[in-house]
Amino acid sequence: MKICKAWFGPIVLGLLLQGAPARAADPLFAHERPRYRSGAELLEDCNSTEPVARARCAGYVMAVADMLGGASARIDGLQACLKGNESLEELVEVVRRHLEANPARAVLKGDGAVAYALSIYRPCAETDATFEERLLDR
Repeated sequence: MKICKAWFGPIVLGLLLQGAPARAADPLFAHERPRYRSGAELLEDCNSTEPVARARCAGYVMAVADMLGGASARIDGLQACLKGNESLEELVEVVRRHLEANPARAVLKGDGAVAYALSIYRPCAETDATFEERLLDR
């Protein structure tokens, strides 16, 4: 039986793609792997002895702290007034202690848990100052 050259390429491509799951980038299957780390996963990373896990924890905390560094930045409605002179180790320890002391927050998304811990650690004073005035105060 002869196979037409015009059909050979599409047939081979179809056979190759048949076994490869195309679901990885499909948003309909996003529930199979959470997009965000939970507070429990973050705490596990922060308490780990593995360097990669500890780096993942530090990177996560640093990213949330950077996001909260703006004069009116909020995450899940929470605001923290970080001074900018906090060390990464200090912020990681604040988050780690908060998650250990509040196990119910383990089900929260990691960014919300970090924002909550940092908002308690460095609460913002209520002010009517403008954005520019708050920047000058830093």
